[in-house]
This record gives sequence, C-alpha cells and structure tokens, in this order.
Amino acid sequence: MSKVQAYVDRCKDIWKTPRDVHITVRSLVLKIALMRTSRQKEMRLCSTDKQRKSVRNRYDADIAFYDAVLQQINAEYTSIIRRMRGVQ
Repeated sequence: MSKVQAYVDRCKDIWKTPRDVHITVRSLVLKIALMRTSRQKEMRLCSTDKQRKSVRNRYDADIAFYDAVLQQINAEYTSIIRRMRGVQ
C-alpha cells in the first residue's frame, strides 16, 4: 500500500460527516498553497544552484505527496460522501 493511500485511509477512519471531509480538503489545499508560497519565497532568495537544489529537495516531495492525497480524495469523493449519507 502506498503512503498516499495509507494517509487517505487514516483520514477516512476519522471522518464522521461530510463537513469533516470538506475541512480536510480545505486544509490540504491551504497547506499546499502555503508550501508553494514558502518555496517561491526561498527560491527568490537563493543565489546559487546548490541553494536552489536544497530548497527544491526540501519542498517538492512534500508538495507532491499532499497533492497526490488531494487527488485521491477528489477521485473517491462521491463514494465517500454517499457512504456517509447511507446512500448506495
């Protein structure tokens, strides 16, 4: 099982209402936006390629992970909400 699927499964265990799902999605969107903003700010301050590489290594993996989590939740969104509402 991938780390992304494991993270989504943990979230599914916590979610009790559709509102919980929406809160999680919103927090992921904000987290990704904040990480991208921080990355851009640090990239502007870098003067060498070595520093840029260090910034990329620090941020890119985390951004990709949370983006993949968000895509997975969006792909399963309808089935998650239906299951919570008891509709099959």
